[in-house]
Amino acid sequence: MSVLLTSRRFIKVAFVPVALYLALAAWALASPVGSSPDDDFHLSSIWCGLGERDGLCEAGAAKDEREVPQFLTRSNCYAFHADESAACQTRLSEELSSTDRGNFAGGYPPVFYATMSTLAGDDISHSAIAMRLLNVTLFVGATTALYFMLAPGRRGPLVWGSLVTLVPLGVFIIPSQNPSSWAVISGATLWVALVAYWEATARRSQIAFGALASVLTVMAAGARADAALYAAMTAVLTAFLVAPRTRSALRRAILPLALIVISAAFFLTSGDSGIVLRENEVDHSLGGILTATVENLINMPFLWAGALGSWGLGWLDTPMPSTVWFPMIGVVLAVIFVGLGKLDRRKSLVLLALLGALIAIPLYILVREGINVGAGVQPRYIYPLMIVLVGVATLGFRRDDLGLTRAQLWLVGVAVTMANAVALHTNMRRYVTGVDNQGASLDAEREWWWDMPVTPNTVWVTGVISFAIAVAGVLVALRRSSLTEVEEDLVPTDAPAISTTPHHDRDDT
Repeated sequence: MSVLLTSRRFIKVAFVPVALYLALAAWALASPVGSSPDDDFHLSSIWCGLGERDGLCEAGAAKDEREVPQFLTRSNCYAFHADESAACQTRLSEELSSTDRGNFAGGYPPVFYATMSTLAGDDISHSAIAMRLLNVTLFVGATTALYFMLAPGRRGPLVWGSLVTLVPLGVFIIPSQNPSSWAVISGATLWVALVAYWEATARRSQIAFGALASVLTVMAAGARADAALYAAMTAVLTAFLVAPRTRSALRRAILPLALIVISAAFFLTSGDSGIVLRENEVDHSLGGILTATVENLINMPFLWAGALGSWGLGWLDTPMPSTVWFPMIGVVLAVIFVGLGKLDRRKSLVLLALLGALIAIPLYILVREGINVGAGVQPRYIYPLMIVLVGVATLGFRRDDLGLTRAQLWLVGVAVTMANAVALHTNMRRYVTGVDNQGASLDAEREWWWDMPVTPNTVWVTGVISFAIAVAGVLVALRRSSLTEVEEDLVPTDAPAISTTPHHDRDDT
């Protein structure tokens, strides 16, 4: 009998994570090798991530070149031509050829490439899928671990930060071989782990949250230099947000300080920020700078909205229908609006700091390079900060469901699920046949697909249903935990908006 109860509990606990894994696995299969931005560079870097290896990465024709399978450097043969499928890959050779497109001079941090390189092999397609599924596992594993480590009443910010921002850019970039995958995973989870670390009272909880935060920091800083900067910012902002003003807090500050040092080391030893722009003739006069600043400030929201579907996926050549970006922008604004109903001084200043970073970081690059929003700086560069902004906005509520009604919760769930279904179909259509074929069936007239018995339609249906199950499951869980936790929607007005009590610490319950 006890075994049966244990089995039922395991199925119940694993239900949502398994569904989320399958949903993201569908996205891992939704596009061919080389489909994420600059993948010709990143793939070569991965195959050489562990140094020279026979048949995978060998010495090139010049010092700053390596010989890698030609397939890697030309896998994006379909890029910028949305009407063309990925069928051009069938004409590519896997013989070695020399290229200078790779992280051969150490421009990017090495950890991401080295980790992915452990899965690199002679079969490029199988290797690519394995790498994508590894990143899916890391995201699902990190979010699931955090969810169950946190007590009811502290899970909401983790869920809301990801739920309303993942479609379409997050679900595309997480299961990819792009270093931005780890930047997004860290952006969605690191700040929650650090908040929980500061709030925990039991030593084993402090150690657990601290260990997870350390791993997530190394992931971010070891993937992109800008992600290293964001990790350091996260450590500072979360300390300001929830750290108690006590002498004992100084001892606990050792870990966040160490994470800042680690992030700074990766940032300073990387050759660039991961944002590579062309040299332009730029008017650096006062008038030119002011003009460029005003023009970019006016259009800055377009860059933010890009992560929610107003920009194309892949090499920015897969445009998303309005049924993707319209509901996603709506739910993000709605959640932030609800979150602003519960403010204190610390939370307000942190939100202003995050908003300032979302403006200042891209603005500096755009003005420096003499370009406008829409060129050079991509939404994925600032996307991790957007996730943190939405998550922090939902802090301060004792109810994980933010006090939303059942109808409001289901409206959010339906909007996100619909946007995911359309985005997944659109993304698959672009590579299976090209966007010039607009039929509902992805199996009809297909020109490209993986060498596997599972069809495109099966992957799409599985992805849509699994995503719907994951969203419904987590919303139901938030609702139930909120109803059993408290009857009031918000923390009483005479209490701090962000609690530093041991309430969320599972070891003390």
